[in-house]
Amino acid sequence: FLNSRGRILWILNTEQPCEISFFENGTQLAQTGIHLIRANRRLPETEFKIPVRLLSLVYSRHRLGMVFSRCLRIFLPLQTTDISSGNLVLRHELALQAFAVQSFTNLIFKIELSLVAKTHGFTEQDLPVVLSFEREKSQVRITAEILAFAVGLPFLWLRFKQGFYAPPPTPMAITADDWGLSPAVNRGILALAKQGVIRRVSIISNSEHLEEDLSELLKTPNVELGLHFNLTYGPRAIGTPSQLLWRWMTAYGITKEKLRTQIQQELKTQLAVAKSKGIPIRYVDGHHHIQIIPGLVSCLAPLLKEAGISRIRLPYDRSLWFTKKYSILFFSLLSKHSILHHGFQITPCFYPQKIHFLDHGRLRCRLLTDSNAEVIVHPAVANDFSLLSYPDSYGSGRVTEYLALQMLALTRT
Repeated sequence: FLNSRGRILWILNTEQPCEISFFENGTQLAQTGIHLIRANRRLPETEFKIPVRLLSLVYSRHRLGMVFSRCLRIFLPLQTTDISSGNLVLRHELALQAFAVQSFTNLIFKIELSLVAKTHGFTEQDLPVVLSFEREKSQVRITAEILAFAVGLPFLWLRFKQGFYAPPPTPMAITADDWGLSPAVNRGILALAKQGVIRRVSIISNSEHLEEDLSELLKTPNVELGLHFNLTYGPRAIGTPSQLLWRWMTAYGITKEKLRTQIQQELKTQLAVAKSKGIPIRYVDGHHHIQIIPGLVSCLAPLLKEAGISRIRLPYDRSLWFTKKYSILFFSLLSKHSILHHGFQITPCFYPQKIHFLDHGRLRCRLLTDSNAEVIVHPAVANDFSLLSYPDSYGSGRVTEYLALQMLALTRT
């Protein structure tokens, strides 16, 4: 669909085919600016061409459908009286928004389509139709559809109330981490930055692929650059995150002083590399969130202030308490006082998880709720970490993030 060039889509219900005149008339309306044209089986002018033996069955189900539509409109702002019509004509822009947030199939998706049209202000119109079919659905299938409605509609109502179908926001503080980690990471960040989705880029200045596409990034307008301070990745790593934490927390005396000196020297080196490449560093965060190791900010504060840096990320997103990343919140709470004590600024934070990137409506909802928060992402156009000298454990998930952010770019109004 995203690669298609057609501006108008036809959706046909093969179980209840209608005359081609509906699609011809619907296309004419779509060309005048109507976004959703629905074949309404409840209109007085609609005709059914059916065998006589099905008359009573079709009529009873027709009445039941009218009652169902009336009840549904009590809870949801639906315009049509034929919620589950399967013959539709819709414009490309409505289809793009609806497909992006679609979470149901079959009949409930038709309701999602109507909700998207309503929340986005798209225009709708119902047309009478001439339907032809030789058989009705079996009682078993009707029962299955009723059960699907009974289970799915409460979730649909909840998603609507939470804003899953609202127009996508234009977040101003999406921050992409890990520039320089791999060519695919750089290409993904650059593409999203050029599209205006990413507004901040955190750069690993001692990374192998720092300079790949860097000149293009520096020319991209409205992108703030920061240092993704790294002590846990690559040839100069002090150790893994857990090893670094253990060494820092257990070192005393001369050993602790040597470690402090090593970390300070590494910060000086990384800042110097960034300066030599023409990278204006405006803020600091840490690879694997090392900046929230208790006491580390106190060690680095004089150097950061000397470099003119006044902002440090505090990755506190309370929803992480219910994920495997709960330790980030624990250490954020421990380090918050120290960061503020040294005069650094912090901002609210939203740390999207896999569920947000797989559910575009959920992602939109959180972005609308946390409109002023820094949004931490790690996109890449491909998983190329197996080709690197120092692979990273987070690979395919970066591609999922990239695709979700691309969808955000495509659906922005």
